[in-house]
Amino acid sequence: MHCPKCGIVMLEDEFTCSNCGYLMDIAIAANLVETESNEFIIPYFAGFWRRFLAQILDTAFLVAGELMLLIIIYGAILLITMIRKDAVPFRLVWPFFGGFGIILLTVVHWFYFTSMESSSQQATFGKQILKIIVTDLKEKPISLGKANLRYFSKLISTILLFSGFIIAGATSRKQALHDKLAGTLVLNKNRNN
Repeated sequence: MHCPKCGIVMLEDEFTCSNCGYLMDIAIAANLVETESNEFIIPYFAGFWRRFLAQILDTAFLVAGELMLLIIIYGAILLITMIRKDAVPFRLVWPFFGGFGIILLTVVHWFYFTSMESSSQQATFGKQILKIIVTDLKEKPISLGKANLRYFSKLISTILLFSGFIIAGATSRKQALHDKLAGTLVLNKNRNN
C-alpha cells in the first residue's frame, strides 16, 4: 500500500507513514486509501458519519411508521366519539391519549432498535442500507439483553450533551460511549480485514 500523501510504500500493518507522518487511520476512515488495484479499502469499524446517517434514516422510518400508527389510533377514537352519542367527548379523553401516545412511541422506538440489532440481520433498517452491523467485542451477534443495555446506555450518551455519540469519531474502534458500556462494536458489513 502507498501513502496517499507522499507515495512511499508502506507495510500493511503500519498506521503512520514513516516518511511524512501521515496518519492512515484517518485515511482509512474516510475511504481515501487506495490499494494497489485502485480499489478503495473498506474500513473495519463503521465511522461516526456513517453511523450518524444510519440514525437519521432510522429516525425517518420511525417517525413515518409511528405517525401512521397514531393517525390510525386517534382516527379510530375520533370516529367512535363522533358515531356514538353516549361516548365520552374526544376533547375530554385527549389528555389521556396524549400520554398514551408518548408511551406508545417510546415502546415502539425501544422495540425497533433492540429487536433489530439482536436479530440475525444485526442491524436496523438504516444500518442495513448503509451496510453496517452491531456485534459484541468478539464480533458475534448480540443478545437481546446486550441490545437492551446498548439502547438504554444511549440515554447516558444523550444526557452528556451528545458527547457520548461524538466520541465514536475519536476512539480506535469507533465506539460511542454506549458501545463501550454495552461491550459492542459497529462494523462495516463488507469490511477488509
